[in-house]
Amino acid sequence: GLFDENDRLIGSYSQEAFYKIEPAYKYRVFGPVPRGGWSKIPEFSTLKEIRTGVLGYADKERMYHLNRVVFAKNPSHGHIDTQPYRQFNPFALELTGQIEIPKAGEYTFKIRSPFGMAKIYFGDKCVGKCNKPGRQGEITTGHLEAGVYPFRIEYFYSMIMNQLNIQMKTADDDTFESFEEFVVPISKWKHERQLASIPQDAVFADPARQKYLNLATDKPVKVSGETQPPNYPENAVDADVSNRSGWHCGSSPQWLEVDLEEHYSINRIRLYTYYDGRRHYRYFIEVSADGKNYAEVVDQRKNTTPSTEKGFEHSFKAVNARYVRVTMVSNSANPGVHINELIVLDD
Repeated sequence: GLFDENDRLIGSYSQEAFYKIEPAYKYRVFGPVPRGGWSKIPEFSTLKEIRTGVLGYADKERMYHLNRVVFAKNPSHGHIDTQPYRQFNPFALELTGQIEIPKAGEYTFKIRSPFGMAKIYFGDKCVGKCNKPGRQGEITTGHLEAGVYPFRIEYFYSMIMNQLNIQMKTADDDTFESFEEFVVPISKWKHERQLASIPQDAVFADPARQKYLNLATDKPVKVSGETQPPNYPENAVDADVSNRSGWHCGSSPQWLEVDLEEHYSINRIRLYTYYDGRRHYRYFIEVSADGKNYAEVVDQRKNTTPSTEKGFEHSFKAVNARYVRVTMVSNSANPGVHINELIVLDD
């Protein structure tokens, strides 16, 4: 404590408790975070590294401490410790480590982050993600051979730290296991030459959505006008077709364009707009191979059918394209326009 000239205590004592942990992850903290945070996981390669270190497993003692700090009741099963010592402000965090897959088979990953967003990579392959705070995250399934894999977790939290939960299971399991059950401690890490890798053409996707592959999911988007936060353009390609997530603009007409990053033979588009059973939207859709010359493939300028949760599906003769632009002409309820989800198919 501190004392004055008469040896009287100034303030009160400060006491901190420390305990041993077994390091399981290397971490890097990035910042600064822009005002209001990010609307999606940022490109970590463009951020400034401000701190590095190691983090351990979220054991019972650690969970007790974490829950006291954030006044929470986070379950220990599946929890990942994402709070470096004395790091409280919103930040972007990268965790790296190694994970042992005991046997070959189909593995399913489940992520939850009530106040953050996260992605998991095995090598360069994304095997799981949670693109929206407060959501359960996307259930992803894919094949893994037995072996030890390098992994990377990219995490950003906007309000309350230490709210990242990751679980996984095989096709033979009835329940999900904690991700950390398979994480190798740093003291037992293998040399990179001994690590397994995932083929570049491997697919990790939501089994419920594997009947189609949306070419637009998580692809770059741009819009012609303003956006009403937190309803950012990226929300229109985040695999959520509900009213919970979408791009909102306060005026019309306006357009949203997605860059598929490659050329595809497109023959079907689904458009989900905000729905209440009464309002209808008028719009048209164009595609382009070069981002300069556009061809119209859908014309709904005279539409009067109310929007529903089923959206609108449009089929047309296959056309080679990389860019898809949806121009929202009007909304019968108000001047704004709203796109929940854009799905582009090449089947």
